Amino acid sequence: MSEYIKKQGISKFASFTKTKGKIDVFNEKQFHDYYEFYLLLNGKVDFLNEHLRTQISPYTLVIIPPNEYHQFIVLDDVANYERFVLTVDSNLLEKGTIGSAVCGKEILLLDKENRIVKNFFHLNSLLDNISDKDFATVLQSIATDVIFLVKYLPKSEQVKKKSLSPLALKLMEYISKHYAEDCSLKTLSKEFNFSVSLISHTFKKNFGISIKQFIQQKLTAQINSDLKNGEKPEQLAYKYNFANYSTFYRAYKKRFGASPSTTKKSTLNK
Repeated sequence: MSEYIKKQGISKFASFTKTKGKIDVFNEKQFHDYYEFYLLLNGKVDFLNEHLRTQISPYTLVIIPPNEYHQFIVLDDVANYERFVLTVDSNLLEKGTIGSAVCGKEILLLDKENRIVKNFFHLNSLLDNISDKDFATVLQSIATDVIFLVKYLPKSEQVKKKSLSPLALKLMEYISKHYAEDCSLKTLSKEFNFSVSLISHTFKKNFGISIKQFIQQKLTAQINSDLKNGEKPEQLAYKYNFANYSTFYRAYKKRFGASPSTTKKSTLNK
């Protein structure tokens, strides 16, 4: 059995994790409502999101915005798979600041001497050497620094993309825009004039997730994000076409283990 190492520190609006070894939950297929700054340290890895698949090398920084499906696919020995992950809540800085800073910078090719890389290693060195309270303070300061360093970095040269089916990309584009509406296989079949089985197989083969799973996960992630941004649960039930509030409430509680109002209240009290 390969060794698995995980170290983590958190603050009010950010977290920092160093992991080595086995792949995390769901083979790292994820939606989440925060910004993720992922720095690969070791391993041969493909990065897949809603519009591209590409192989990344050590010291590549991948920036993932809230509510975007993504997956890291380990192509070699999992035991050597090593990475830093910095997560940042959008409320760390003034509204829109992080989004504008990282726009168009989803994959950045760095090196050991880059200040962003040094910031990550500095956080790692502090994890076991200072108090949780002090680490939280340093973490938020460094998270802010990383964001503005990214803002003023030039975009990396064109990333070499691996082939994704044109139909799969068209399906993803359509579903990402209409996931809160009727995106059943039958509806998609009529929209694109392909069989249900071909649509289902093409999407799953290219993105590693079924259309139903994609819609469910994207919807719940977006709802949670909306709640944290102050929208009312009753409004969201209507916005996302649930039959009624009771149906919305049950679906949300099953997914997050808490009521929508509890999530909203805990966010407001931060």
